[in-house]
Amino acid sequence: MKSFFNETKELFFSQGVIAILSIIQVAYTAKLLGPSNYGKIALYIAITGTVFRIFSSRNSDVVLLFLSEKNEIKIVHFLVLDFLLGIISILITLIIFLSSENILNLEFTTFRLFIIFYLFSRLFLNFTETFKGVVTYQGKLKTYSYFESGTIILRFLFVILFLNFEPSINSYFLALGIYSMLSGLISIVYVLRSNFNLKISDETLSFNKFYKKIKNSFLKIRFDQAIGVIPTHLDIIIIGLFTNSFEVGIYQFAKKLIEPINYLVVALNPWILNKLKNNNFFSPKILLIKILSPIALLLVFGYYFYGKIVIVFLSSSEFLNSFMPMMILLVGFIFYLLTFWTRQFLLINNSILSHTRARIVNTVVFSISAGFFIDMYSYNGIAISVSLGIVAHKLYELKEYYKIKKL
Repeated sequence: MKSFFNETKELFFSQGVIAILSIIQVAYTAKLLGPSNYGKIALYIAITGTVFRIFSSRNSDVVLLFLSEKNEIKIVHFLVLDFLLGIISILITLIIFLSSENILNLEFTTFRLFIIFYLFSRLFLNFTETFKGVVTYQGKLKTYSYFESGTIILRFLFVILFLNFEPSINSYFLALGIYSMLSGLISIVYVLRSNFNLKISDETLSFNKFYKKIKNSFLKIRFDQAIGVIPTHLDIIIIGLFTNSFEVGIYQFAKKLIEPINYLVVALNPWILNKLKNNNFFSPKILLIKILSPIALLLVFGYYFYGKIVIVFLSSSEFLNSFMPMMILLVGFIFYLLTFWTRQFLLINNSILSHTRARIVNTVVFSISAGFFIDMYSYNGIAISVSLGIVAHKLYELKEYYKIKKL
């Protein structure tokens, strides 16, 4: 256990910093802009996140897999792939914004210049996928953690600075845009420098041959992300379709308060991937009993007894209704925390399709329950659906884990 803390302390520190700054940022934004405008921001980010996730999220896994197999791949080609996927994502997102403006009351024409700048900046953020894959392969967890915490600090400072100067939706997206561009530029510089040190690049490899090499793994991960995007981002969009931006803001605030659990998982992901990649001994049972379970109990206690106090302290009494969806979401996210390692195990054991099937289970459970609960319980119904989907997803992955272990 001592070695575990020594190897992960930088990651826990960086993710802790990210969690604290993110909560402060969310609270400051919500307090200044109110539930309705905060809800509009959530809708824009949800739509953008949906499209970019389908095309680009987890491409770092492709990088890691092919570097681990010592394939002759020119690393620059991954950056080219990030760029092309970013352009496609921008165009599709713009079409969605223009076609759904009246349906979701996005007021795109009012904010279009700043939204377009934000979309352009997301192209740069795509390059961080290649960066994450390279540093995970290198085992440079300190570099990974410093990058994560450093860029989030920049985002925090930009958001606070711009909102303090002018509390508006435009200011918020201007801040996010600058953060995304800087993160992407740092990633590009690091990857280009690393390309000369990895000693596995083939300078004669064309982009077409490169794509053929990665095609199978790339398409599997893209399908996996497309399946999982429904409960991850579309919960916000569904609430926007059936209610209004005010209720979107209430739900999004609850969701953001649960987000620190994700940061815990992010802190552990590179460590577990690195251990599994190098065939080191890894015991889920020890991880669950000695680390994850005590953390889960502390989280449940804190959210239940101090949730309302924290909500009012961070924002205002306008957001008190966020407590109920927050507690409902907590059930699913605690289960996710306790079982998050199953995805990494399936990935390293070339069983990513099992994870994809688990996402399909998640999507089906979410979709059916959302259709049933949205009319009765509004955003609380969507929170129930999200938690049910997460539990079903991880139960399926656990089944696949035990199946592989028996082989």
